[in-house]
Amino acid sequence: MKNIVFLVLLFACISCTSQTSQSPGSTFVFRGVNVIPMDKMEILSNQDVVVKDGKIASISPASTIQHEKNAVLIDAKGKYLLPGLAEMHAHVPPVDDIEPMKDVAKLFALRGVTTIRGMLGHPRHLELREKIKSGEIFGPRFITSGPSVNGTTANTAAKAESLVRDQQKAGYDFLKLHPGIKKENFAVIAATAKAVNIPFAGHVSFDVGVWRAINAGYTTIDHLDGFIESLVPGIENIREEDAGLFGLYLADKADETLIGKLVDSLLAHKI
Repeated sequence: MKNIVFLVLLFACISCTSQTSQSPGSTFVFRGVNVIPMDKMEILSNQDVVVKDGKIASISPASTIQHEKNAVLIDAKGKYLLPGLAEMHAHVPPVDDIEPMKDVAKLFALRGVTTIRGMLGHPRHLELREKIKSGEIFGPRFITSGPSVNGTTANTAAKAESLVRDQQKAGYDFLKLHPGIKKENFAVIAATAKAVNIPFAGHVSFDVGVWRAINAGYTTIDHLDGFIESLVPGIENIREEDAGLFGLYLADKADETLIGKLVDSLLAHKI
């Protein structure tokens, strides 16, 4: 286990710092390593793995390839290597002080997570993202949402449109939606997001519902939010406060024959 962790850390360091700090053409060779692939249930023993410009260039049986003269050689015999991991629902502290953010970014990277998707944005996350890109701060590739879009911050059509445009202009990667949004304001959010080309993801408000969310273009629906409600006949006649957290109180009313339709729709919309 220590051998696996060590190489994950080392590969993470290479992947995270390769965003800007490596010179063009930087090459690393893990020699004699055991590779744990993600596409098959077996270990590729005694391989040479070449990483060039931060990307895996080749995986070959040990000592069968010629490496570049200036390549950095890493003796990995007897150790294990696996690809960097991606945390697609990360939380970086949404605070004014960047120091705690730096600590979180470092912890992700040092545990082999080379990409994170921040799900509750803050203006200083934009600074963190750029400093990671430049190599000033050590951390994984950082994809960040803007601050919460919810039933309070987007409680009118005008506020909803302004919020979307402001976050896109600020440079956030996507919008994070939280509960409480009315369907008429959600329609404005979805239309404006499409117009300014910024994705949206996160929770599905009760008034919006999963079917409307799918058709509107959610990129991801997190926590399976609204899934149970989408399976309940007559959900439009049920009050939100009677649904419980994530539809818990409605689970016994769900029509399981609709699950296939829901899954097919999610797949068709690439959610």
